[in-house]
Amino acid sequence: MCAACRRAAAEALKRSREEAQQNQELEAQRRKQKNDEEEQRLLAARRAAEEAERQTQIEETLRLESDQDRIAQEAAALRRFEAEEAAPSEARFDPYAVLGVAPESDLARIRAAYEAAKAKYQPDAVSHLGDDVQQHFRIKAEAVDRAYEILSGLAS
Repeated sequence: MCAACRRAAAEALKRSREEAQQNQELEAQRRKQKNDEEEQRLLAARRAAEEAERQTQIEETLRLESDQDRIAQEAAALRRFEAEEAAPSEARFDPYAVLGVAPESDLARIRAAYEAAKAKYQPDAVSHLGDDVQQHFRIKAEAVDRAYEILSGLAS
């Protein structure tokens, strides 16, 4: 081969090596980009799962706190109810407090308060609830009747 042909062949070989190297670099960049995209997708999925777990934990904590508050309120109400039951009846009975009227109220106001309290503690309204609640409403209704009898006798 002549020198010009050898040089042309060498340049063609050099160009084909450069093209092959460029193709390898492009392929490496594509693979790297594809790997980066896959890592980003996995990271986003992991973050979403962590956020969902965190939200579930928050909701569970709120539900437990709500349950604890409700239980504490029910326990306090039960303690008050038991304390009321244990207290001497005559010593604590205040007809004005039972009907929610002031001592200087007239008979019309007392009658209106009696009607409202009677409707509030209607035993039929709680007939579907437990015996302890029904008993509580019966006691309250009796107290309302008793308070009205006392106050209507005083106002007459």
